[in-house]
Amino acid sequence: MGFHRRIINEKVTKNYLQKQNLELLYSSESLIFMDEFSSKVFELYKNGESYDNINLNLELTKEDVEKIIETFENPPSPNDALVNAANNYKNKIK
Repeated sequence: MGFHRRIINEKVTKNYLQKQNLELLYSSESLIFMDEFSSKVFELYKNGESYDNINLNLELTKEDVEKIIETFENPPSPNDALVNAANNYKNKIK
């Protein structure tokens, strides 16, 4: 018999935080936090802080939330990432 584990990073945490659905994110038997941000949100949530207080503690801006939502709704294609990397490299060598 196995157990469910969930790997949690900042991007995922911000998405669930914005949707006010952290209980779903943390509903796994094992949580693996990949960064300090995600760990901090979990500690605040575990200590009973409201979503508003968690956001205030993290100073999550409206722009951050909009960027996260946009990324989840319209993820970049691998080709976009390659083109961006090539353009960045090209700009550096000019």
